[in-house]
Amino acid sequence: MRYVRLTIAAVAAISAQESPDALIERGRFRQARSQLVKRHGESPANPRAAYLLARTLEAGGEYEAALRLMEGAVSADPGNADYHSLLAELCGYAAQKAGPFKGLSLARRFKKENEAALALNPKHVEALHAVTMFYWEAPGLIGGDKNKALRTAEELLRADPVHGRMTQAELALKQKNFAQAGQFYRQAVDANPKSYAARVALARFHLAPGRENYAEAETHARAAMILDRSRVEAYTLLARIFATAGRSSDLDAVLAQSIERIPDNLSPQFAAAQRMFSGKANLARAEVCLATYLSREPEYGAPPLDQARKLLSQIRAELKEANRK
Repeated sequence: MRYVRLTIAAVAAISAQESPDALIERGRFRQARSQLVKRHGESPANPRAAYLLARTLEAGGEYEAALRLMEGAVSADPGNADYHSLLAELCGYAAQKAGPFKGLSLARRFKKENEAALALNPKHVEALHAVTMFYWEAPGLIGGDKNKALRTAEELLRADPVHGRMTQAELALKQKNFAQAGQFYRQAVDANPKSYAARVALARFHLAPGRENYAEAETHARAAMILDRSRVEAYTLLARIFATAGRSSDLDAVLAQSIERIPDNLSPQFAAAQRMFSGKANLARAEVCLATYLSREPEYGAPPLDQARKLLSQIRAELKEANRK
């Protein structure tokens, strides 16, 4: 564990020199937030600082605080499509938690802010995706329309072939058309074989229960890891694959690589432990993985500590029972 702590300190020192934008892009929200809190405090009227800080708050589930920041950012710079798009997204989260009346008002605001983003930038990827999903999920009373969803997905496809195909895959999954979803994910990779997001999405598709194809999942997860060794998703997917297949040496290698390259996000350790527990195999190794995972605060979006502690308790119970026999 001393090696992990030293590596974390070294990476933290390096990350302190990186821009918050770069840290957010790679999913390192906690480190970005530590920089942005200071920046926003020094310049609270700066809408860009508010926008970036709101993105880290959103990743941490602090939607109300993020919403307030984005209201200020949009007010300060109403001509920025990114700000309207993020404000819309946050209105969507708030609508899901609100009562019927307020939820309806927030849903309409969600639509209005996305429309504002698209008026400023008709090819805005996040706004086009959000509008597609709004049309698909929303009731007709507030503008939901599945045909409009399909047409908006086509607009997104023209604006960005990778994200367009991935959005079409999402819609196919919602219709339980798994063959078509797989085809769309493959087309997203074909559109840009160097897209990390497309590779990860296709690997995840091949790991879903009922349609497991571990060879294909491994191919695309490895390709993603090669494309960007500083992001955690590919390591997490490979850890799941190797733990499920009982490939101990491969698992040890990918976990060591993830700790070396991304020591502030230990999600691959949790993923490996979870798969070993599900398969009731190598539980002693799973216990070590969880102890490692619990050694530091999780990155935003990673499994929470209470979930890891519960899993560790279950694993230890299984080990104790095995020792009795």
